[in-house]
Amino acid sequence: MSDVGQPWGAAAIFGASGGIGKALTVALAASGVETIYAGSRSGSAPQGANITPFQFDYDQPDSLTAAADIMADAPPKLVIVATGTLTLGDGTGPERSFKQLDASAM
Repeated sequence: MSDVGQPWGAAAIFGASGGIGKALTVALAASGVETIYAGSRSGSAPQGANITPFQFDYDQPDSLTAAADIMADAPPKLVIVATGTLTLGDGTGPERSFKQLDASAM
């Protein structure tokens, strides 16, 4: 744990186009992280001199290989996965409110 409190040289955010991923990308850029790899399915990411956008899709393994290749010269010491979904194809999804929790299902 000798790196606790030390600056990150490089970080990778998977899900950088969503609300949480975008906020984390912007915050890391503002905190001085040297290189931020910001990935999304669309390839869109916040803009910044230290932000390198990349495109990936978990259903396309070659896109993950390509993402790893992009990061090879400066591997991230911090990796954040901020991907998710609010509604699945069948209409279900994670709870969005405490009121939606069902104690009998837990």
